[in-house]
Amino acid sequence: MACFRSVSSLRILHRLHIAVLVVVVAFFAITINARGQGSYASLPFPLEKAIDSADVDLIVRARVSATRNGIHTAKLQGGRTGQMPATFVTVVVVEVFKDHNVVKPGRSLEIGHLGFTADDRSTEAVRRDSDPQWLPFEVGREYVLFVLINQVGDLWFCGPQWVFGAHDGKVVPLVPSRVGETWKGKPWETFVQTIRRHSQKQPQ
Repeated sequence: MACFRSVSSLRILHRLHIAVLVVVVAFFAITINARGQGSYASLPFPLEKAIDSADVDLIVRARVSATRNGIHTAKLQGGRTGQMPATFVTVVVVEVFKDHNVVKPGRSLEIGHLGFTADDRSTEAVRRDSDPQWLPFEVGREYVLFVLINQVGDLWFCGPQWVFGAHDGKVVPLVPSRVGETWKGKPWETFVQTIRRHSQKQPQ
């Protein structure tokens, strides 16, 4: 009985820690400067409207070369700073759909999101500070990524629902979402062509 209570207590504490992490991430997203570092844009639906959104600075087709968990030092309102666990994904750009005429194919970029990313091999410490909204990126896989650029030039994902991977020639959204369900399982090249065609209509 004592052992059962101990395991139950650990589970409760783990869930409480996750709840606190989510609240802290939300607090940082609210208090961080405008176009915040790691805050998620509320992008419109469908896909074409999201492409047009002023909250999206960069849309690229890229291949993941590395991922790492690290610490992000955020500048908060009032001149304060704070540190948060974050995941940084390094990608090599294959094609640029929307940008500020700076990013070119072949360039390596590092894009982040708040909270660690955990998998079955992760330590308990990493799982404790992970963001359950995010699933791990697969090194070597191609993705289409919607990205924002903050005031100091850091790149941040617009949110997990705006990450789309390619698998066996089909679209595989990183997480379930309204826009993801629209494209899930459809041909990857059709998806890419849709973004390319609509992006070409945007003023440069």
